[in-house]
Amino acid sequence: SLHPKRDRVWDWVFLTRFCFLTDFGRLDFRFRYPKSRCCQNILLYFDDSSQWPAVYKRHEKNCYQKEAVLRPENNQVINLTTRYTWSGCVVEGDGNEEVLSCVGGRSFRSVRERWWYIALSKCGGDGLQLEYEMKLTNGQSFWTQHFSADEFGILETDITFLVIFSLVFLLSCYFACKYCLFHLLYLSSSLFFYE
Repeated sequence: SLHPKRDRVWDWVFLTRFCFLTDFGRLDFRFRYPKSRCCQNILLYFDDSSQWPAVYKRHEKNCYQKEAVLRPENNQVINLTTRYTWSGCVVEGDGNEEVLSCVGGRSFRSVRERWWYIALSKCGGDGLQLEYEMKLTNGQSFWTQHFSADEFGILETDITFLVIFSLVFLLSCYFACKYCLFHLLYLSSSLFFYE
């Protein structure tokens, strides 16, 4: 969740990055914020030099300039309002305040694996204030679904080393018990093993 701090009002903030596969990338999101703080945007930058490198850590650029590098024809700006159908926003009551609740998603297709950078903006206002949840996925495979394309293979490697470590541990327990029965396990070895 993002809330303005007393000493700083954020009008543009980076959330996350993800490397999507060519045909299977998907972003599912849920955003909630007070209707009185309308209108906030999801910004989708990709790894082209005219996009993300042109705005990230460029403190000389203001919020409007950071939005200007995006191409609306590529659907890179998702307006979190009821006027923008694809945002999935509806007005809900939350006690004595109305909130915009936005639930939707976006598929990513490109000719190559591509990094996408997700940011939020509310230029020229009282800053960002919202709660959010995002799920970024690559296809439906158990091995790759929740991993960015640059992280593929990590799960398989971790499982392989866990199995190897478990086998080595079980073998050492077996031989330690066997040596104890024949009083072949020296005192220093047994202390090391049991610690």
